[in-house]
Amino acid sequence: MPNQKNIQTVQNLKEKFSKATSVTFADYVGLSAKDAGDLRQRIKDSDGETFVARNTLIKVAIDESSNEGLKSAKDDLTGQTMVVLSYN
Repeated sequence: MPNQKNIQTVQNLKEKFSKATSVTFADYVGLSAKDAGDLRQRIKDSDGETFVARNTLIKVAIDESSNEGLKSAKDDLTGQTMVVLSYN
């Protein structure tokens, strides 16, 4: 049985996916903490958002989402995944 934290994470992901005008999945291995922070700030300044979640939870949120375009990306989610959302 899923715990409450995971249920809430999936719910938040579904809401973010439904509001976003674009969604990008990125492998951020090798990115320094400073570079990752700079990237996050630039995306935030451009009316976007980044976050990291377990691939399993991202896949569940995609399955429960009405966005058909996301479903094709689901098979490519491996390793460490950063989700980048644009709302503009």
